[in-house]
Amino acid sequence: MTDTNININCPICGGSNNCCYGRDKSLGECWCTEETFPEGIFAYVESEFIRKACICKNCLEKYKTGTLFGRPLTSLSD
Repeated sequence: MTDTNININCPICGGSNNCCYGRDKSLGECWCTEETFPEGIFAYVESEFIRKACICKNCLEKYKTGTLFGRPLTSLSD
């Protein structure tokens, strides 16, 4: 991930995070402001990207259903 992509790419999967804050703050509220991000999901984000790159909705939903990375997540506490 390059510096120019830090705000538009998901730090977990590298795909687009569709965060309007990273693209154009004048677009208004982003989808991510209405979501709850469980604390455990941040274990999958490298420390240099915490609070600098948004996790995409796809990774968030997969985490919440326990299927991030295509397999059940069994070692997480939340």
